[in-house]
Amino acid sequence: MREALSRDLGASLHHQVYAVLRSGIVSGRYPPGAFLPAEEALATEFSVSRVTIRRAMQSLEAEGLIERRQGRGTQVRQGALQASALTHGVRRSSRPPAPSQVEVREFEVTRAGQAFAEILRIAPDAEVFRIVRLRTRGDLPVRLVTNILPRALVPKFRAEDLRELPIADALLLYGVECQRAEDEFGATLADHAIASALKVRVGAPLIEATRVLFEKDHRPVVSQVTLIPPERDKIRLVIEAESVSELPWGEALGTLSPNARAS
Repeated sequence: MREALSRDLGASLHHQVYAVLRSGIVSGRYPPGAFLPAEEALATEFSVSRVTIRRAMQSLEAEGLIERRQGRGTQVRQGALQASALTHGVRRSSRPPAPSQVEVREFEVTRAGQAFAEILRIAPDAEVFRIVRLRTRGDLPVRLVTNILPRALVPKFRAEDLRELPIADALLLYGVECQRAEDEFGATLADHAIASALKVRVGAPLIEATRVLFEKDHRPVVSQVTLIPPERDKIRLVIEAESVSELPWGEALGTLSPNARAS
């Protein structure tokens, strides 16, 4: 059973339920065509009232992720993942992954420093969370992810929030909605600490994916660097618009904006 939600997180209970269920839909835990648990079961699972569950369902329905069918239950809509990706910005996706685990290896409060102050538009001495996570499949590490986010944005952020949720979905629990992503891709070499975490040799080549997440007012909220051994995992981006006018060049999705389709 899931632990009870908390009123201390800074977001309403129904928003927290919405964020967790939405993450389950986007991640494929509830695939298109699947039925969500009944309201009564969800109320028990989250230790909230059925009214709270209904409000969360209304948000999911308004986003086009679910359909509530009289006498049958609540079903994930076909095409829900594509609709969600366009509504909430670019999502990085890999090949259909094997089951993986996430270990939060570091979670600390530190100072932003000049580099992250410029990225996040905060003072260099502002407090930030520094979070390092390792994703593995079986015993094999596949990604090392480092996030930096201002502590003032989510002062009660917890390591537990990131064991099951991507950071954008974890932030939704606190009422912070990321609607834009800017990605840069490059390559780097593993130093001793990184090589030890990813179980590669020192100096091994790595894919370096840098991402900045923004709220709808274009305020940057998260800096993320992902390091990937290229022989273990790949990155695939598919960006699609219904018309050429919906995603203007260089605006809606940064340098990856297409006029039709890019992959």
